[in-house]
Amino acid sequence: MELEYVGEFKKEDIENTNIDGLKPTPFYVNLDSSNLLTKEQAISLKKKMKSVRELAKNLNMVVTTFNIDILTIDNLTKGTIPNKKCYFCRYTIAIDPFGNMIGCFHYNNYIIGNILKEPIFSLWKNNKHQIFLKSQKNGEIKICKNCISGINRNLTFFQNVYRKVYINLKGKGFDEP
Repeated sequence: MELEYVGEFKKEDIENTNIDGLKPTPFYVNLDSSNLLTKEQAISLKKKMKSVRELAKNLNMVVTTFNIDILTIDNLTKGTIPNKKCYFCRYTIAIDPFGNMIGCFHYNNYIIGNILKEPIFSLWKNNKHQIFLKSQKNGEIKICKNCISGINRNLTFFQNVYRKVYINLKGKGFDEP
C-alpha cells in the first residue's frame, strides 16, 4: 500500500505557463479553498504516518509513505515541493486512453502525437516533444515547481540517500517526532 500527499498547483503558475497557446491541465488546482494543511494538521499527519508504518510492520504489511516522509512541515503547509528538476517527460511516455502521447499527465492537452496513427519511436523526441522538453528545461512550465509527482521520480542525491538509508533504518520521515 502506498500513501501519498496530494499537493496542489497554483492558479498563477497555470496562467503563467503556455506552450503553443496551451495552458497546463493539472490535477488538484486550488479553486476556492486550499488543500494545504495547517501546521497542526501537518504535525498530526507526520505522527500518524509513523503509527501507520509501525502498525503495518507488526501486521507484516508493506506501506510506503515516501512522498509524505520527504516533505517537511513547512512543505506541507506552504505547498512547496523540493523538486530540483523534472525528468518525467525525458524518460517516460505518457499516453492517454485515445492513443495521444502527452508530455506530462498534468499537461494532457499538449499532444505530441498519436500512437494509433504514427509509430511511437517517430513521436519520441519529435519537434513537439523537443519544444516540450525545452520549455520544461528552461523553467517555462511553472507548475513543475509545485508538482508532487516529481518527488518519486526526480530525487536529489540527498533525497535518495535519505530514502534508502534514513527512512528505512530510523523508520521516520522529516520532522517526525
